[in-house]
Amino acid sequence: MRNLRTFEDSLFSHELRWAYALSNAAADAKLIHDGKKEEFSVVAPRLYPGFEKVEAVSRMGVMNLMIPVGCNATCPDICYTDIVSWRRSPSHITFPELLSILNDFQSIGGKWIRIVGDGEPVLYKQLGQLCQWARECGINLLVFSNGVSMSRSILREYERGNLYFYIKLWSENAEVQNKMIAPRTPYHYIDGKLGPAPRAFYELYDINAERVGFEILVSSINLEDARQIVNGPKVEVPLFVEPFIAEGSGKGHYEFIAKSPVVTKQCEQPPRASYLGVINSRGELQPGTLVPEGAVSVKGSKLKETWNSIFTSSELFFKARYSAGCFCETMRNY
Repeated sequence: MRNLRTFEDSLFSHELRWAYALSNAAADAKLIHDGKKEEFSVVAPRLYPGFEKVEAVSRMGVMNLMIPVGCNATCPDICYTDIVSWRRSPSHITFPELLSILNDFQSIGGKWIRIVGDGEPVLYKQLGQLCQWARECGINLLVFSNGVSMSRSILREYERGNLYFYIKLWSENAEVQNKMIAPRTPYHYIDGKLGPAPRAFYELYDINAERVGFEILVSSINLEDARQIVNGPKVEVPLFVEPFIAEGSGKGHYEFIAKSPVVTKQCEQPPRASYLGVINSRGELQPGTLVPEGAVSVKGSKLKETWNSIFTSSELFFKARYSAGCFCETMRNY
């Protein structure tokens, strides 16, 4: 598969990721207790060579954010949550609580927020307010959307800047796309300058072509479709490729199993867990990227306090931040 441009490369460069990771490792080295010193001394130098020479500052550069919202699709082939039975819960984070966490995120060096779930972000009633907060703070906001529809209010927010989109394009065949994502309102495809794509993509593309790309699912279900998209004319725009299939999809399972040995962005050094935090829809910080167990509540201005310790979520956070192997290796051996 050819090299692809991604928003990650431009919004949070490898050099910046590396600087954040080294400073976090240096800060952790000052906090490590006797029970973990030996493991840290073995793993940390391999993952973060040179961290002993940099300023010890805890920083979070990127946040994966899951907001409490339903969905206009059911994604029978791959889904982070059991979206079919999703219901709003008293345990879900309120918007004021979310803003408190985001302000903490900014205070520890936050640069970029990726809204990846729970459901369809453009349906979140406070998305406009979230966009306004991001603009005022100079933080980039990246939304992963199924692209079934895009309201005029969201398009206006997109015009104002700081807002980026990845639209799920898992097939250029409307029938296959509708089957894979199962939207409650079928896709309306437009055969435009980049080939067939949901109308929502072209609405964003016509406003600003530099801030919209595609999320591609590569799996046995649509392998040929995905290859066509990745190697076709759509490489002119940023692409994000997820070379995984989900086990137990649609049942609330989070485990992603690699279909075959692959090299993905998760394999790059430093591991994402060193600079990326995951906030779920209950306002909890999760260890790693797709690991739900052991999450710790960070409501009430506790994100900074929690991130400043490698002991968050007990062993799970330490293992995520200082893993013995890459994410793909871990998943292959799961």
